[in-house]
Amino acid sequence: MKKIAMLLILLLVLATVLAGCELGIMSPDTPTEAEKTSFLGLSPEIKYIAVALDISGSTLAAFSEDVRSGLAGKVAASVPPRSTTPENGAEEIPGFDMTIFLIGSENINVYNDVNTVGHKLHVVLSGVPTLDPRPAPPQKGVNEAYYDEYNQWKKDLQTWRDAYDACASAAKSASETILNMDITAKASGNQSGIFNAICGLIAAVNSNEMSVGVFSDLLENGGIDKGLPPNGKSGRAVLCVPAPDGDMVAANTRAEDLSGTMEAWGFDAAEIKYQGQLTAAINYLFLGG
Repeated sequence: MKKIAMLLILLLVLATVLAGCELGIMSPDTPTEAEKTSFLGLSPEIKYIAVALDISGSTLAAFSEDVRSGLAGKVAASVPPRSTTPENGAEEIPGFDMTIFLIGSENINVYNDVNTVGHKLHVVLSGVPTLDPRPAPPQKGVNEAYYDEYNQWKKDLQTWRDAYDACASAAKSASETILNMDITAKASGNQSGIFNAICGLIAAVNSNEMSVGVFSDLLENGGIDKGLPPNGKSGRAVLCVPAPDGDMVAANTRAEDLSGTMEAWGFDAAEIKYQGQLTAAINYLFLGG
């Protein structure tokens, strides 16, 4: 009788298991839809960058042209060549939101308006998320769970490729747009102070954390007006200061004064560069967040 009872219990257990399979009940080792992992990273980091480029009469045209060319080249190079081995994964390509404000206007009111067409350039790159390596098949052989992971990776691979192509295209377009900026000096009328212009630029950036680059001789044009401090803003800053009169000591003093002012606003102590260090200044600007 005991043997018969045990046999009946085994048959009952087997029937329950078979019924569960017919009803689609999954074993604990089989991932549900909610548990399947995407191999595409989260949205890439976006860096906010603010650039003040002085094109007023006291700034040498060659310097402004070099800044424009340097920024365009950096933007074009911000998206590296697409990986030829995506099965090994791919690192994130950060995006950026950059506002370039041209300092120099024939009218003080137009000069101070950061949103005035023709005096501000805004370019955005969305970036590219990370792509994890292709999932390796299990040692005991492929199974349904592996195929689910592999198919998800193939979908993520296509999404990653689309994101890369869009970002590369945007970088090329943004670079060309920067190169086409009109940086002709417009200095026939009254101009506002450099500090006021920088305040307006920083306040116009839609982020509290940013990198700020000021490319100017920092000579005042029409009076010193420090404007309203951009409270709540912070980040790194780089000041690239040419000395059109050849007085490097005075140029350094102007840069240190501006650095102190920006520290009072909440920024890090500025990195101070000079005309011959333009490339280093632009690299430092893009390094920050």
